Amino acid sequence: MPRRRLILFEVDGVLVKRGELVRHPGAAEGLARLRHETDAVLSVVTADSKQDALKKTDVVGVNRYLDLEVGAYGSETVQTARKRANAAYGCEFTVLAVTVADVARLRQADEVVALSPAQGADHVLASLLDLADIAAGVPS
Repeated sequence: MPRRRLILFEVDGVLVKRGELVRHPGAAEGLARLRHETDAVLSVVTADSKQDALKKTDVVGVNRYLDLEVGAYGSETVQTARKRANAAYGCEFTVLAVTVADVARLRQADEVVALSPAQGADHVLASLLDLADIAAGVPS
């Protein structure tokens, strides 16, 4: 069975500025680049309810890049999102999780990218614009 990349973004801090309903700098551009340059499925992992996450991503204008049906919400895990994506797309996924600091919570992913220095991250990037280079190195 072919393997694709599922990229899960934390909503707060990665797509949306923490505590504000404002798009994080580079979020839309990075998501657009990923959609254009890779065959990755893009979704979210968040402590928010699905309804709250949908509201935030809609307000900041990034919903069009995301498959929000395969995300993980509330207490759901990376494994939940992986299972949803496997079922929805009929293939196996390797998971890349993108966070600002919560590496430990997302460690179920095959790789974790942090957008700020974070202990235990596989990669640290300055911007989502750089993520396509890592995502293109699929599958493991």
